[in-house]
Amino acid sequence: MSKFADPSLYAVRDPQGKYTVKKQGPYAVVECQIRDGDSIKAEPGAMMSMPRSVQMESKCDGGCPQACIRCCCAKETCCLTFYTPTAGQADVLVAPPYPGNIAYLNLDGVKKWNCQAGSFLVADESVSVGTSFIGCVRGCCAGEGFFAVQLSGAGRAMIHSYGAILRYDLQAGETRIIDNGFLVAWDADMQFEVGFPTDLCNSVLSGEGVITRFTGPGTVYIQTRTLANLASALLPHFETIGGKH
Repeated sequence: MSKFADPSLYAVRDPQGKYTVKKQGPYAVVECQIRDGDSIKAEPGAMMSMPRSVQMESKCDGGCPQACIRCCCAKETCCLTFYTPTAGQADVLVAPPYPGNIAYLNLDGVKKWNCQAGSFLVADESVSVGTSFIGCVRGCCAGEGFFAVQLSGAGRAMIHSYGAILRYDLQAGETRIIDNGFLVAWDADMQFEVGFPTDLCNSVLSGEGVITRFTGPGTVYIQTRTLANLASALLPHFETIGGKH
């Protein structure tokens, strides 16, 4: 059976110590130790603090065509921000845009990871932040887009969630159904099928949306909350407040 992996395996720091999660929990941040001659790339606006010796530059990672696909199809930013020390080793502190956990991903040059839009935080310069087509049903019915962000190459990356991160390690042939809104990241070579949890009528009446059926072997990261659910819960209150004026 699938089981949650020990959170200590993915919640603290990478084995080489370049990325260290500080204050793990809803307000976690990542301390990035960058050596001279090295660089990292992060989502725009993620930087909290850095020394004056770090050069910051925005680039269309992967070239203009890849950047446009990432922006238009995967709901990600066109440009990423690169940080490079100019005088020896330096640290950069980066943070997600909303409360949640942070997890570490290792890329060995062969294994790739697909990520939900908005979940990428920071990575080595050697990690490619591209896109992967994952189906028309997901794009048309789930509102999540036809593409996912795909991390590839050799290096390390940090992803983040809204709420806590949970990890499923699926055995060969094992299937797990996950609501698309709760997805964070998954093995790009895993078998998956996008659809509804039951027939269309029951799916609508139950309030369950489009789901993904993952089949192992492989690993899936999910989050315990979704921004869409939060927005839906808050909307009536804003409408009430607006009606009083």
